Amino acid sequence: FSDGAFDCVVSMDVLAHRSVGDPAAALGEVRRVLAPGGHLVMNLPAYQWLYSDHDLAVHTDKRYTRGSAGDLLRKTGFEVALLTYWNAFLFPAIALRRKLGGGAGASDKGVRYPGCVVGVFRAGLAVERAVIRRVGLPFGVSVFALARRVG
Repeated sequence: FSDGAFDCVVSMDVLAHRSVGDPAAALGEVRRVLAPGGHLVMNLPAYQWLYSDHDLAVHTDKRYTRGSAGDLLRKTGFEVALLTYWNAFLFPAIALRRKLGGGAGASDKGVRYPGCVVGVFRAGLAVERAVIRRVGLPFGVSVFALARRVG
């Protein structure tokens, strides 16, 4: 794509993928294709200590903290507008599953949960969205960022 071709780029767990050898170089390319003042919407998996068989199944190479994601964004020419953890509602269950259960090859990739369970998940995430509008969450399974290209 040409320089400045986009007003917004969305990156969902891309920088954490094992095929991205240099996340800073990848963000540099995102910055190049963004118009000045353009926005990056980015999600990353959180906490390296949560790395598990699930990450192997979805080809995750690295997990991030809010601090490491923010440092990477600033280092590559972005101004951070919002940087928060999210999915704190399910954090305890996910952390337990990843660290204590499941065994080799365990992953929830492709699992279809019953509608009532999905409803509970949605309700919990709706509460989180309302909270995040006012203040960032101190922990979660993922890191969410909204950043603006500087210059």
